[in-house]
Amino acid sequence: RMLEGGGVPPSAKPPAGMSIEAQLRMLEGGGMPTPQPQRQQPPREPQVYTSPTGEPLSFDEHLRLLVMEIPGGIAGSIAGVDGIGITSFTSDPDFPLTVAEAEIAAIVGAVKKGATGIHAGEPHELYFVTDRYGFLVKTIRGQYIVILVLDANELNWGLMRLQINKIIPRIEQELF
Repeated sequence: RMLEGGGVPPSAKPPAGMSIEAQLRMLEGGGMPTPQPQRQQPPREPQVYTSPTGEPLSFDEHLRLLVMEIPGGIAGSIAGVDGIGITSFTSDPDFPLTVAEAEIAAIVGAVKKGATGIHAGEPHELYFVTDRYGFLVKTIRGQYIVILVLDANELNWGLMRLQINKIIPRIEQELF
């Protein structure tokens, strides 16, 4: 009954989210919660991709890493929003990457037009799946797009997004 607010002074009310066991220990110990030690994890160093000589990676090396580190990775590309490619990497020579760059740029343009029409702002990411492929498209400052293509049978959106978000700042740094 004390936990229901009847006999507990306001200063001794259990914090929200406290387990029943912790609340009972609190009541047995005089009504004050026992302080829990704060565990602080050391800050994680961002993973920096460098070549074996220690120099920053080129666009081609960024894309190769991006495609090869994800199971089912087929292709990666950096292109302007006009669809003209800057560089690309593909593990499947039959994948029509040049055509894909132009078509995906047109899709990004259509999404941007739609977002403008509803006053939603700039699109930042696009995801879509076809019978054979999964696509993740990220825009960089509204001027460039990074395209990642995976086999539709091996899609792992979380891993795709994690890997592309690790590499985008490096590509952006080189572009601007």
